[in-house]
Amino acid sequence: MSDDRDETESPIHRGRHALNSGDNELVLAIVADRANEDNVEIRGEMRRLAAMAMVRIGMLLEARSELEQAELDLAKPEHHWAALSVRVTTATVNLHRGLAHDALTTAIDAIVQLAEAEDSVFIDEVVHVATIRTNVALLFLNLGVPEIAVGLLDQALLDVPVGMPMSAPRLNLANAHLMIARRRRADRDPDWNLSASRCLAAVVSMTEDERLPRRLIEGATLTAAVHLLFRDVDAAGRVLVASLEHCRQVLDPTALPQHNSLLAVVLGRSGQLDDSYAWAALATSYADSIFDRAAPIYRGMAKAANALGHHEQAAENYAAADEVAKSNIRHVHALVVQLVAQTQLSIEHRRLLRAQHRLADQVRVDPLTGVQNRYALDLMLAKSGAQTDDISTVAVLFLDIDQFKLVNDSNDHATGDEVLRRLAVLVPNTLRADDHFYRYGGDEFVAILPSITGQAAHVTAERIRASIESDRSATTQITVSIGCSIGRSNDLSMILAGADEAMYVAKRSGRNRVAFAGPKSSP
Repeated sequence: MSDDRDETESPIHRGRHALNSGDNELVLAIVADRANEDNVEIRGEMRRLAAMAMVRIGMLLEARSELEQAELDLAKPEHHWAALSVRVTTATVNLHRGLAHDALTTAIDAIVQLAEAEDSVFIDEVVHVATIRTNVALLFLNLGVPEIAVGLLDQALLDVPVGMPMSAPRLNLANAHLMIARRRRADRDPDWNLSASRCLAAVVSMTEDERLPRRLIEGATLTAAVHLLFRDVDAAGRVLVASLEHCRQVLDPTALPQHNSLLAVVLGRSGQLDDSYAWAALATSYADSIFDRAAPIYRGMAKAANALGHHEQAAENYAAADEVAKSNIRHVHALVVQLVAQTQLSIEHRRLLRAQHRLADQVRVDPLTGVQNRYALDLMLAKSGAQTDDISTVAVLFLDIDQFKLVNDSNDHATGDEVLRRLAVLVPNTLRADDHFYRYGGDEFVAILPSITGQAAHVTAERIRASIESDRSATTQITVSIGCSIGRSNDLSMILAGADEAMYVAKRSGRNRVAFAGPKSSP
């Protein structure tokens, strides 16, 4: 359908735009309209958007049900990234439901999966990975661990391809730096203003080309929060008042609790207590007990109510703040830090293992030709010598380029290198999948052919010789002399020595031929 081909008219794009605009009812309508979508990943993403809209209007159980169905739809391995994105959204819903431990487990699992897949991510999957990192970072922000969130978001911004929207990771990054700045300031850390400056830098990057009113409001909120950190109430007020025009364009003003609560703080400090109380009350209509912002909002309302003489209302607000504080997830902060530290150690251990494996592979590969080298062959010989069971027949082919010195002398070493690289392509193309090919040294190569008869080994050697003789792709035509030997797999060194001697027999017999050590039959 055309709306799937046109990104700006796709249901997913319209759903995301509606969600960012605060039009939760429109999100649900778009999703309902596409309930029978054939594309599983599109259907899964639509369910995810519906769940996020449901969270905003307090339908937490319905959101969880929607996400469970999305996970069922995306159960196949080919939908791995879409399924992981849905799982992270499920964790966010669990966080809203007060299930902090479940959310934490999912967040850490997502980090581990991303780390394990780091070296095998395809270019068309990078956007999925960046989105997942951004959503996991938001989880850690809500769990009170902004330091982890910063690392994830920095990586997400590196992953996002040029031209793709980056306001979401930059918004979360600004929030993370603001949280760090507040804590450092509370701890009397003189570098708190560095984090505040990083917050403003992220806001500037986020709002440079932004058009969505909701994003612009969130940027203004962060900017005002930084002004308040610097005790500049007037500047914070100017920013927030200027953003009110954008507020009128957002259909759900209750979905802007941070903006509304900051405006209440500014108005309260300016002596406008009635307005302050009204904005604080609006903020609490969406504030959730899991977020750090909820308790301060209630306390702000209590202070404003006291100042207005509404002492009974103030007492209720203080009680609400205390109740929020009891259920707040700060009590799991130490657990979060501990588990994250353990996870990071585990991830680092996996990375070191992968680096060791890559290094081991590099040590075994000849850098010029890309085939296995003499060291890899020696390891194979040592392994065969220690073999005590499952002994089978194996053949060894020893190849030497005829008059290779003349090739270098008549041309140059670059031509010689081209000849070696070409041979390293031709020979493997004639071998079986479980055969092994090595550069022995200089212009000498070795092929090991397991589980083969002598006759089949000789046929393979002749096929290699003929393919090299008839090759016209290189600038210099070459031929090879091949020695062939066969024996038991636990005596590979002796078989190699026999193939080496047979190769010299082929040389002495006129070159460009195959010589066999012993009869052409299995021992």
